[in-house]
Amino acid sequence: MKLIFFGTPDISVKLLESLIRLHKVVAVVTQPDRPVKRSKAPVPTPISITAINNDIPVYKPETISDDLAAELRKYEADLFVTFAFGLIFKKNILDITKFGGINVHPSLLPELRGPSPIQTAVLLGKTKIGVTIQTVKLKVDAGDILLQKELDINGDDICTIEKKVSELATDMTLEVLSDFERYYSNKTVQDDTKATYCRMINKDDGLIDWNCSGKEIVNKIRAYSNRPVAFSYVDKRKLNIYKASINNTLDFEIYKKRPNGEIVALNRREGVVVKASDCLINLEVLQQEGKNILECKNFVNGCQSFLHKILSKET
Repeated sequence: MKLIFFGTPDISVKLLESLIRLHKVVAVVTQPDRPVKRSKAPVPTPISITAINNDIPVYKPETISDDLAAELRKYEADLFVTFAFGLIFKKNILDITKFGGINVHPSLLPELRGPSPIQTAVLLGKTKIGVTIQTVKLKVDAGDILLQKELDINGDDICTIEKKVSELATDMTLEVLSDFERYYSNKTVQDDTKATYCRMINKDDGLIDWNCSGKEIVNKIRAYSNRPVAFSYVDKRKLNIYKASINNTLDFEIYKKRPNGEIVALNRREGVVVKASDCLINLEVLQQEGKNILECKNFVNGCQSFLHKILSKET
């Protein structure tokens, strides 16, 4: 099929590469180049780099304008495919191709419509998520379902889950495109009364409240291990936490009356252990502000002064 692809981050690269290999991708639309982390210079998106490497025209709009829609219409494509694009479509985009568009959404729609379904599923402690291939409608993630499959995520962090989602999404999209007429004829309308929603995640969402349960805290660290990264403060300096787990070796009853957020153990044998409201948590991968990311066994060497300090929500 002759396709136009909309996407932005790493999670959608595998799908684009497969579409390039098996179909004819005539144009790619992605978000504009922007600074990433400490880079001051604008950096192209992973999808932009993939398209350029394959000599495919790339468009990088701030919004989907009528002029862009008119330009894309000139390609006379059969279908557009979108996966983690990051901009909201307007009515002008729905007729740029012969058969409209399909969208890859990493949830079991109508559950978790919106921009952060994977992270929200982890935050909620779900052990299964899914991928849905849906038609594109103006109402966000309310398209008709062409194909839907479950995915086990129990205990995985966000990076591992995104890799699994990328692989499943690619296989499912190729399956739908291989017999598009059949899947389209058998599409299922979503039940809006069962819809749930998720919101955009921002940097401040990573701040840990040590008064929460251990499970909630560990799930937050899992959900934000890639972005925006979970964090706390110690000695008024930011401490990023990339990986953690519930401690099953120390007796919580001994530390039950200690303040939530206290570092109750800090050594190479026990690691970095912090008290939450109902259990102890091992911090396994950490980063002090302005320093390198370290595993706990290396972190403890230079941070003995942190023992019995209280991790807090304030600088």
